[in-house]
Amino acid sequence: MRRVVALVGTIFLACALWTAPAYAGAVPDKSHAFGNSRAGWAEEYTQWVFGDSSNPIVSGECGALVDGAYFLTTPTDINQEFECTVPLGVPIILSHAAYFAWVPTDGSTDDEIEATSVALFGSPKSSLTLDGRSVPLATTQTGAFNVNSQPGSAYDAVFDLGTGPIRTAVTGQFTVLHPLRPGKHQIVADVDFNPTGGPIFGVTYNIMVR
Repeated sequence: MRRVVALVGTIFLACALWTAPAYAGAVPDKSHAFGNSRAGWAEEYTQWVFGDSSNPIVSGECGALVDGAYFLTTPTDINQEFECTVPLGVPIILSHAAYFAWVPTDGSTDDEIEATSVALFGSPKSSLTLDGRSVPLATTQTGAFNVNSQPGSAYDAVFDLGTGPIRTAVTGQFTVLHPLRPGKHQIVADVDFNPTGGPIFGVTYNIMVR
């Protein structure tokens, strides 16, 4: 009988440990979650959005598995909606509100592009919910770093910056979510960078975790 009770207790504990991340929601801003700092994830996310040959900002794809996390594509308009299938046990990373600055368009030095990204980001009106629950948001500044622009990437094909290292700085809200439980989930995010005139971005991600 004791063995049965012990086995049931072990199963219950395992289930509790698994379900906890679904309710934990976002990782705290200052944590070093899933092997990277928030700024580190922001740099990897920027590399994917602007430097990857898949060109996610124009491909229409919901996202991609990158370095053990699922990156959701950043919105470029209002009322966007994506259907996503996310592998079980994988954290989710997205940025619905950020300003990206680069050399030479936004400055010729690290200090200049960092200052530009901060100034353009400002203090937007921004919100994000996971399954109807509000997720706290915090602003991350990466400082200047190199994005490796691959052939066909956004930097190459959209902004005509060519390939190779592009010096970049980012200021924005990067959300890192714990792995979600199997089944359907929904993330809704909106940002108004200037409540009196825009730009405004809005996106809904309908997620199936399996």
